Amino acid sequence: MLSAFSVSACSQSSGSKSPDLQSPRPEQTNTPVAPDFTATLMTGETVSLNSFAGKTLFLNFWATWCGPCRDEIPELNSFYEENKDSVAFLSVEIQESRQEVEEFLRSRPIRYPIVLDSEQGKSISDLYQISVVPTTFIINSKGEIIAKIQGSTTREALSSYLP
Repeated sequence: MLSAFSVSACSQSSGSKSPDLQSPRPEQTNTPVAPDFTATLMTGETVSLNSFAGKTLFLNFWATWCGPCRDEIPELNSFYEENKDSVAFLSVEIQESRQEVEEFLRSRPIRYPIVLDSEQGKSISDLYQISVVPTTFIINSKGEIIAKIQGSTTREALSSYLP
């Protein structure tokens, strides 16, 4: 039995904040090796891609203004809480200031680590060529991108990539 469904996503390329329908299927990526980065978490801790060596990393790009991003937060919180001891999870807010994100987090708590792309010396979203949010990369323990999911995802979908 075949079923069809769609996932909403927000495009940042046009500067518009209107939804853009995307395929829910993971895409094959052109870059098998994940681009390296060093970033500072909102907590002040510094991380790099190498910080996650030996673990599967779920790298999620999002924005506070993106409806589908807001909608997937409870799913991502659940996934993170259930799997934080066996995998790594990192969230990159692509655009807003610390003050805007802190205000957003008062009404929508996020349990997983957050990087503010606006505070980084080199944009992580540029390194990963993000044009649609939410976008989640699954990076294996060797640092290779094994999937790219554009649009909202679920705890169940992410669980299919658990080692």
